[in-house]
Amino acid sequence: LDFSFVYEILMDDHRLDEDIQLDDHRLAEEKQMEEQRLAEERQMEEERLAKERRMEEQRIDEERQMEEQRLAKERQMEEQRIDEERQMEEQRLVEESQMEEQRL
Repeated sequence: LDFSFVYEILMDDHRLDEDIQLDDHRLAEEKQMEEQRLAEERQMEEERLAKERRMEEQRIDEERQMEEQRLAKERQMEEQRIDEERQMEEQRLVEESQMEEQRL
């Protein structure tokens, strides 16, 4: 029986096992790196969306404040106009009353 032939077969089998283990290890590392890359991309996307959301909320708040200021100014101007009309009406009534007294 030729033991060198058997030895060669066993050595080939051992080398194949080592190659398979190395490939498995390399594939596991690649898979881990890909998962890490995807996790980082996902986190960056979530951060980007959160920033966009905050900016949109800030923009809406600013628009609301501007609208509230505009309405407050309109209200103030309307109240001022009404006050001026009332004063003019009161002045007119006083003048009419004085004219009536002078006539009598």
